[in-house]
Amino acid sequence: MKKIIIFIYLVIQFILYLFSVYFETLIPRYIACYLIIVINFIMSLYLLYYHRNKVVVLNILGLFFTLISDTFLVIYDSHYLIALFFFSVVHILYFIKIKVVTKEYRIKLIDIFRFISIIIAFVLVIIITYNNFDLLYLVAAFYFLMLLFNFIYCIKIYKTNKLMTIGLLLFIFCDIFVGLNFIKEILLLDSFPFLTFLLNGWFNTIWFFYAPSQVLLTLTIEYDN
Repeated sequence: MKKIIIFIYLVIQFILYLFSVYFETLIPRYIACYLIIVINFIMSLYLLYYHRNKVVVLNILGLFFTLISDTFLVIYDSHYLIALFFFSVVHILYFIKIKVVTKEYRIKLIDIFRFISIIIAFVLVIIITYNNFDLLYLVAAFYFLMLLFNFIYCIKIYKTNKLMTIGLLLFIFCDIFVGLNFIKEILLLDSFPFLTFLLNGWFNTIWFFYAPSQVLLTLTIEYDN
């Protein structure tokens, strides 16, 4: 029964993926995008019935806060600071999950490097945006560094956590394109035709990476250790 449910889940997500990335005819794109996230969370609750442990609970909490973040970003298209705050919570939860999976509760060198990188990023953001400071920039820097270091940490446990590692990598690609969309006018990306095509083409580049990343992070409950 579980395999059938997972198969149906994947079929539904694939159909919604096509509407969120390529087509905007029968279903408005933002509805398809949001449904992907909602169904991921519902699926995670279903899988909780079969896998009841700390790691799964942390994963589900991550998907729950992802749902909250995307409610602001996808449905309301506003309150970006709140959305990024909750996304930061997501990656703190994934960081704790990785610690539980690896059973490495002591502070490691990579943890110190993560902390130092965040401090340096904060200082640079404050210096660069001194005359036009926005708390959003600080939260964005913290969020992205948490995501990046979680991925680096996951490489170490790739053999037993393939889906989470690939899911976080796709998450990073998604955020790279979010960032490029934000600063494309500053960087004069018109001089780079391929990047211009990816950012302004007929398909949604951000959700091209983001949707599968969230499906993989959901299925990590079932298939990763």
